[in-house]
This record gives sequence, structure tokens and C-alpha cells, in this order.
Amino acid sequence: MATKSINAIGRVSSARLSRAPLDDEVYNLWVQIHRVVDLIVRARERELRRYGIPIRQVATLFAVHAFGGDATLTRLAQFLERRPHTISSILTRMEKDGLVKKISDQERRNVIHVELTNKGHTAYRHTTRRESINAIMGELSSDEQKQLKRLLDKLESRARLELKRRGKAGSSP
Repeated sequence: MATKSINAIGRVSSARLSRAPLDDEVYNLWVQIHRVVDLIVRARERELRRYGIPIRQVATLFAVHAFGGDATLTRLAQFLERRPHTISSILTRMEKDGLVKKISDQERRNVIHVELTNKGHTAYRHTTRRESINAIMGELSSDEQKQLKRLLDKLESRARLELKRRGKAGSSP
């Protein structure tokens, strides 16, 4: 059997995870989840490329649209579960690309409001075309999708608890 290389986050370079020289089933599952997410993201990136929209901006477009006139940098960071400086960097790039407009609050100087431009609304409409996601997720039956959702919700809840627990103990992730 050929030796498999594993990078820093544990992705196996082989197409067959089951052949990886790892005997830890929980870790193998984590690697597989990560690999599947990576593949779905790559398919989505390829789809978005025709519109010139980087995948890092898609969630931000969605959030700004969802908040309507109430989008602020802080709300976006909370909603997207990112640090404010990360969202600020994404918004700066999006503003440079003409997708959003950042507006300083006249009463509260530390508050930045964000709104989509006409170009941003067009880009948002393009991102709602999710052929790759629908094709991939369509591989699962409705019942399988519901089951997967329940399992992912369970893992997400546990991950949040783990982050809180480690955060209170002062440990780094």
C-alpha cells in the first residue's frame, strides 16, 4: 500500500479515506466531513466564478440583504460568527468592488451601517442560483437531508459547548 501524506489539518491526499493509515474512526470521520465540505465549497466556487463573486463574500451578501437597512458591521460579525475585523476586511474589499456601501452612524461614531449597492443586489441575485449545492445535496433523499440536519445540529451544539468550555478555562483552540 502506498504511503499517504496528511497536511496540517488532516486532509488525506488520497481519494480513498478508507485506505488512509489512520485507525481512529472518530478522526477519520472528522477528516471525511472536512473533505466533503471542501469539495462542496470548491464546486460552489467554480459556480460563482462565472459571476466574479468570491465565496468569502457570498455569506456577507446574504447577511446584508437579510438585515436590509439594519445591517451593521457588529450585527454581521455576530450573524456570520466572525470577528469584527474579519468582516471589516471583507466589507472593505466588497466596497472597493462596488458591492456594498459603508456608512458611518452620525450619532454613534463607532457604528458602521452597511447596505448593498445596485451591483451588490445583482451579485446577491446571482448567489441565489445554487445549482452546485442543489445537485450535491439532491443526492440525499428528503429524509436523509432531515437526518443529516439533525446530526449536524447536534455536532454544532456540542462544538459551541466545547468552545465555551475551553474559552472559560483560558485554553486556546
